Amino acid sequence: MTSSAAPIAPPPAPVPALAAAKASTVPAVERFSTHYERYNGPVGALGANVTTHTAAVRFAEGSGLAVVKAFSVFDKGWLNEAIAWVLGSALGVNVPPRAMLLAAAPSDLAGATEPELVLANKNLAMHGPVVLWCASRLDVKPPQSVWSANWATQILRGESGQRLAAFDGWIGNCDRHRDNSPYWKARGVIAAIDHERMAFGQDWIASSPLHQDVLGVHGTALLEVFHAARKSKAIVNKQAKAIEAGLVTFSKGHGPELAKLRSQIEQFVSSHASTGAAANLLTFLEDRAKDSYISGRVGVIV
Repeated sequence: MTSSAAPIAPPPAPVPALAAAKASTVPAVERFSTHYERYNGPVGALGANVTTHTAAVRFAEGSGLAVVKAFSVFDKGWLNEAIAWVLGSALGVNVPPRAMLLAAAPSDLAGATEPELVLANKNLAMHGPVVLWCASRLDVKPPQSVWSANWATQILRGESGQRLAAFDGWIGNCDRHRDNSPYWKARGVIAAIDHERMAFGQDWIASSPLHQDVLGVHGTALLEVFHAARKSKAIVNKQAKAIEAGLVTFSKGHGPELAKLRSQIEQFVSSHASTGAAANLLTFLEDRAKDSYISGRVGVIV
C-alpha cells in the first residue's frame, strides 16, 4: 500500500512530548529517563525482534520486569500495541496485566551500551524519537512444549482460546503464530502478545484499512485453524458447534466495549497521529463488530 499522507509528526526535542494517557484506558506514556530502571537481557527467542529485550521499568503500579520493544515514533506499531492492549484488557483477553509506553529522545539513547538500545539508537533514532512498548514479562513457555502439534486446535476448545480467536478476528491480528501465543504457566492460559500488525498490518494512519478477510485475502490464524479442523473433521460436529457458539458470544461483546472506550482511543490516536487516522481505525473496528462481519469470520448466521 502506498501512502501520500504525512507520517506522525515528531514531538519536540529533546524529550518527546507524547500526551499522557489515562491509566484506566490506554497505557500511560512516560519519560525514558525516569521510568527505565535497569536492563535485564535479550528476549532470546530465535527470530525475535533485535530491539526487543527485558528490563525493569517503573509502571504506574510500581516497578516490575517488562518485555520492551522499540519503535520509531513514526511507526504505527506502538499505537497498535497500546490499542490492542486496552481493548484486550477490557474484553478479558489474557494480555499482560501491566503496560506502558516510554518516550526516548535520541539524546536519551546516545550513551546506551545495551545491545538492543544501541540498535534502536542506530536504526530508529536517526528519524527522531523512539517509543518503547513495555508490557509485563510473563512466566511463559512455548505452547508446543506443553501440548502436542495440534495445540491451536486444543486451545480453541477452551474459553480463553475462543476469546483470543474472536479478538484476533475482530482487530485483524494476522500475526498470531505459535511464538506469539505462549502458554502462561502461572495461569494455565494462552497469553496474548504482539499486536503491532493489527488491521492486517495495513497503514491505517495513511488511509482506511480494507476488510481483507471479508475480501478473501487474509484471515487470522486461530480462526483459519478452526475452519480447517471443522472441514477435515478433526473437530467433531458437536464440538465445532460449541466453539462456534463461543466465538459468536465473545464477538458480540466487541462492539459494546469499543463504544465505551471509543472517545479515549480517538483522543489517543488523534494526539499522536491525526483525527483522520483515528477515524480510519475506529471505522474499521466498528464495522467488524457488526453481525455481518462476525458471520463472515465465524461461518454462521448470528
